[in-house]
Amino acid sequence: VWVNCRDVIRRGVYDRIGVRPFINCCGTRTVHGGTLMLLRVKEAMEVVARNFVNMDELMTGVGDRLGELTGAEYGIVTSGAAAALCHATAACVAGGDPERMLQLPRTDGLSADGVHPNELRFADIAGGIIDNLPHLRERIKGGK
Repeated sequence: VWVNCRDVIRRGVYDRIGVRPFINCCGTRTVHGGTLMLLRVKEAMEVVARNFVNMDELMTGVGDRLGELTGAEYGIVTSGAAAALCHATAACVAGGDPERMLQLPRTDGLSADGVHPNELRFADIAGGIIDNLPHLRERIKGGK
């Protein structure tokens, strides 16, 4: 029987902490570990892990590059979809004001109401008061 050592090592890490790998048939979801990394991404991570850098400079450089690649004004790297939604909500609530950003999740003096299209509640972390669309429709119909 031929055994791939990398597979044994990878499974061993999960076995030690009681986690079972699975075949993902659902697509890219944070709750399922996001996605598998391409070899070139792993290689880039290995190269950059050999140096210390100023994190503010790194975020600015990466944000600018993501903006170039996507045609957006700027970009941000997050740890997953939930973190991205949290950052987006914080940006909406704080309006790009660094002083307001520092006070989150306290929303004193800020407009913290928002709407999201389904039952996702990740944006609450940023201090937003979020209603889902079905609930909002009921409130509008009921005049509340």
